[in-house]
Amino acid sequence: MRVPSHADFQAQQGLADKPLIDKEIGEVLATHDETQRQALYRDILTRLHDEAVYLPISYISMMVVSKPELG
Repeated sequence: MRVPSHADFQAQQGLADKPLIDKEIGEVLATHDETQRQALYRDILTRLHDEAVYLPISYISMMVVSKPELG
């Protein structure tokens, strides 16, 4: 998410708070405090959700694996 060659970086490029998101990603990777990590993840993911950076364009409705004789 912080490297220009990643699609996530390009998707976030236009966000006003991109520097803050990058800073928090760095902090979450470095922290050992579980409470702080949860708070950082919550903030990062909330920001990305609110900005609608990632929109699902498809989904799997059902995946089944069975033997041919079962139909």
